[in-house]
Amino acid sequence: MKRLFLGVLIAVVCFSSCMYSEPDRVVIPDKSSTLQWRLLLDETLLPFGDTRVMPPCLINEPQVKGGGGEELELTDLCQTIEYLVFDLDDAYRKVKHKVYEPEDEDFGIVYDSLPAGNYQFVLMAHKAEASEVIGQVMTFGQLSDTFYHTFTEEISVGEEVIVEKVLSRIVGMIEFVSTDQVPVGAEQLVIDITDYPCGLDLLTGYGIPSEEVVRKTFLFDPEDIGQSGHTHGFYAFVPEEGAGMGLVLRTQKAGDVVMNERTVTDVLPVANRIRRYTGRLYTASDSEETFEITIADNGAWGEPIEENLE
Repeated sequence: MKRLFLGVLIAVVCFSSCMYSEPDRVVIPDKSSTLQWRLLLDETLLPFGDTRVMPPCLINEPQVKGGGGEELELTDLCQTIEYLVFDLDDAYRKVKHKVYEPEDEDFGIVYDSLPAGNYQFVLMAHKAEASEVIGQVMTFGQLSDTFYHTFTEEISVGEEVIVEKVLSRIVGMIEFVSTDQVPVGAEQLVIDITDYPCGLDLLTGYGIPSEEVVRKTFLFDPEDIGQSGHTHGFYAFVPEEGAGMGLVLRTQKAGDVVMNERTVTDVLPVANRIRRYTGRLYTASDSEETFEITIADNGAWGEPIEENLE
């Protein structure tokens, strides 16, 4: 099974009228090094198809565009590239934060110049609507599929370094699939989430749980009434402590009147996988019912792991 990945080619290019050659390095008497970071896509990458009742940024299982086999562009997977640099010699002070979008020239290539020093680099690719960085924490307007890599590097004066890095998916998806029909009068399904890891520690790649309850809302269309098999999902980072989320799912009609409510506890995201709960969502059951859980690999979608939630 081929791995889903983003390859990152890091080239530190140095210019000088006087150059001394060595087998693996070139040392140039200069005050800084010029860096070029180029993001590459592997041909095996798969785009993702939206589920109709999900918000626009949420994705379901991957589907190959145009029947499969065609080469993908970087923009098929991400709409934003974030590049950050932290100074290890100055208490992890943030010294660079650049944001690149598809309309920028040479989208996928990051040019930079840094003086000699010890740095931690962060590379990210995502489709989130907006992001904000405070200190070493990044938050998003709404999470999307997100790829990330961080590493430390000591940059010498005028040194040329050529290294290849790989960005890994650092989000998991939580999905709920209905086995019952959407009842007459239902307008929306709301999911209230406690301890939702929607913030990101840029230096570690771990999710930071929200201190407030976060609500996800999924609206029903008229043609959804009487139909089953709907999917409602959202992305989440993986918290460092392994603390699970608490979820309350409510089916509501006009005036936010609750028609049915279900509670699920200890929901833990798994990076690069979907944790899928299948069961009754909108209507009450005559007996205590469990969700069937499927955990699927989000790389090439290997065989799922099935469990029961007691």
